Amino acid sequence: MISLLDGVFLGWSLGANDASNVFGSAVASKMLKFWTAAILASVFVLIGALLQGQAGIETLKGLTQFTLEQAIVSSVAAATTVTIITLLGLPVSTSQAVIGAVLGVGIVNGINTVRARTLVNIIIAWILTPAIAGFFATALDFAIHLQYVPHH
Repeated sequence: MISLLDGVFLGWSLGANDASNVFGSAVASKMLKFWTAAILASVFVLIGALLQGQAGIETLKGLTQFTLEQAIVSSVAAATTVTIITLLGLPVSTSQAVIGAVLGVGIVNGINTVRARTLVNIIIAWILTPAIAGFFATALDFAIHLQYVPHH
């Protein structure tokens, strides 16, 4: 039961923080109502977890060894961190909080249990993801302006 509650807490903190990343602009511009955005976010988070959640779990399992109790500790630590930082109105990455919590458990178990290659791959992804997203945003904005801005 505790492992279910810590998962719910982490899911709640993820929704409190990350749903605004997805639908904040649409709700703020009144394109979508808050509850419509909340329901859509809930549905698609559930679909994403069911279809691709295993890949994230495999990454976490590849980072270090941990028991069920340590997984619960990691989830609660990450959820608490995300909740506090969200309440402070600061930007926070749920993924980074989870990885930090799992690393904390790995350090408690002995630094030699942390798999450096997996950690390096995660850090590379953290660097490349915003860079690639920025590239796509620039390219899409440029393409939209080419199509809709009248040429003189």
